[in-house]
Amino acid sequence: MQAPGSVIHILLALILCSPTHAKERSALPDAPVAKVTSEQHRFYDKPGKILFTAALTVAAADAAQTCYFLQHGGKEDYLPTQHCPQVNLFIFGEVAAQEALAYFWHKTGHHKLERLTRFISIVDNTSGIVHSKRHGAL
Repeated sequence: MQAPGSVIHILLALILCSPTHAKERSALPDAPVAKVTSEQHRFYDKPGKILFTAALTVAAADAAQTCYFLQHGGKEDYLPTQHCPQVNLFIFGEVAAQEALAYFWHKTGHHKLERLTRFISIVDNTSGIVHSKRHGAL
């Protein structure tokens, strides 16, 4: 024979574990939702696509001009190699690294630095084109 107290404990446990009582007891308020500010944007929004396309275009022009210059006896002062495949790897690797840095700035909420990083990529390769032109490239 069971003690009357254990029956009461069993009934109390059944009542507390019942689905209706569990819903009432475990109902917690919803987690707060972050507000979307007007400064947030997609990484490849329209200005981002334009800047990235411009960076790739200028990098391709710089790589083509540098390879032509090297194949016709020129010497690049600011590159670690003087061979066309490695020059292409260096130039486009630099663009990829700058794009990764822009993505880092985007994810951390520094959107002006994100745009600035892409702009620096364009300026960097444009200065490479100007430097090659000054030193006799076609």
